[in-house]
Amino acid sequence: MMTLIELLTNVSVKIYCNDQSDEECGSGTLISDGEKFFVMTAGHCILKKSNNQPFAPDDIQLTSFAKDEPLNIRVIAVLPGHDFSEEKDCAVLEVENPQLKFDFSEGIKRCDTQLDEESYCFYGFTQSNEQGRLYCLRRTGKNQWHLVDDD
Repeated sequence: MMTLIELLTNVSVKIYCNDQSDEECGSGTLISDGEKFFVMTAGHCILKKSNNQPFAPDDIQLTSFAKDEPLNIRVIAVLPGHDFSEEKDCAVLEVENPQLKFDFSEGIKRCDTQLDEESYCFYGFTQSNEQGRLYCLRRTGKNQWHLVDDD
């Protein structure tokens, strides 16, 4: 059975965008509908500050650390419907099949309801932590979250 870290690194990717004039980085989560593969991310991770438009797919580099060696995953498209507003801040990328031995239909569950005092974990990447780290959040009330490991 996989550990929590192994499960999260199987679905987490590092995002690095660069088109010679703008640069961004962030994290995303691999998901699948059973046929195609996608990465869900915050919209600001793929937003060019110079013109408030998303980076082109060829300027977005995705890296998975699920295997022994880093694996680059090609972005096919930035899907319509992205929202760069502070309220939503979301984007979905269609990506090539990452060829990971992971059961996306059983390994990822959707949260229909967020409960107070429940904890949620994800694996994320930042400019200062390029190898990624585990983040655990606890919901302490409506729109109130506490980073558990920063106590």
